[in-house]
Amino acid sequence: MNDVVMEDRSLALPPSFAHGLYVLVGAALLGCAVMAFRARTLIASAVALGAGSTSLALLFFLLNAPFAGAVQLSVGAGLVSTLFLIGISLTESIRGGRPR
Repeated sequence: MNDVVMEDRSLALPPSFAHGLYVLVGAALLGCAVMAFRARTLIASAVALGAGSTSLALLFFLLNAPFAGAVQLSVGAGLVSTLFLIGISLTESIRGGRPR
């Protein structure tokens, strides 16, 4: 019989430091969400959403979920934020919000 040995790839951090890091990243995520909600312009809101997606990806990486973190980083922070910014800039140029 083959015994499968799983490799431990967890972070070798002291528990108090790891808990502090989780709290710090969670606070950054919450702060980005509040900034996205309270922003005065749509572009600032889209940038805050991108920063929130990045901090959520960092939280996934800290929780040893690298696949979920990579997908969140590439799709959430990269693709969706870029599409939001392109859509906002195209809408403002059609409405005549910015002189060219």
